[in-house]
Amino acid sequence: MRYLFIWLLSLPFSLWGQEAEFPFLLAPNLGYDVFIPSQYQQYGGFDGPRIGCVFYSYTEDFEGKNRPAQQAYSLHFSFLRSSKIPQERLFVFSLGGRFSFESHFDRKYLLPYYGLEAGGLKRSPKKMALHISPLLGLELWHHRSFALYAQAKYLQAMSIDSKTQSGLHLEVGAYIKIIYYQPINFKLEIL
Repeated sequence: MRYLFIWLLSLPFSLWGQEAEFPFLLAPNLGYDVFIPSQYQQYGGFDGPRIGCVFYSYTEDFEGKNRPAQQAYSLHFSFLRSSKIPQERLFVFSLGGRFSFESHFDRKYLLPYYGLEAGGLKRSPKKMALHISPLLGLELWHHRSFALYAQAKYLQAMSIDSKTQSGLHLEVGAYIKIIYYQPINFKLEIL
C-alpha cells in the first residue's frame, strides 16, 4: 500500500526535464455517489453527497487554448447512507489521479479518462479499512470555469471482511474552477 502512495505522489515529477505549462488549479467538487456492495442483497445500496477538490492539473497546451486536463489529482470525501438499513452509514475518502486517454483534443465534451484512487472507508458497525480503486470516467462537458463528469470505480477494501466493504462506486458531479492559472513556461532539471 505504501508503494501505491509513493507512486501517486511521484506522478507530478514525471514532468522533470520537459518544457511545459505548469498550471495549478483549485477546483471544489460537488457530486452524488451510489455504492453497490458486492453483497447487495444482504446490505442494500448506499447513496449520498460527495465533496472534494481538484488540487493540481496539467495539460500540454502550447496554443493558449483552454483545454481539459490530461492529468488531474484530487481529494474526495463521500458521506453515504444505506437504502436498506437507515442507521448504517459509509464514509469514504480518496486521494487519486486521473489521466486522459487522448492528447491534444479540441472538443469539450465526452472526454474519456482512467485513473486510480486510494484511501480509506468506514462503515458504521465495522472498523476503518484501506481501499484501492481503479476507475473509468467521462468528462461530459468542459468549460473554462466548470466541468461535468461521470465515473465508475471498483472500490476494493483491504480488510478481513473485504467482501462486505468492496463494490461498485458510481459518481456524477461537477467541479468549479475558482482559482485559475496563468500559464508559466518552465523547465525542471536535476542539479
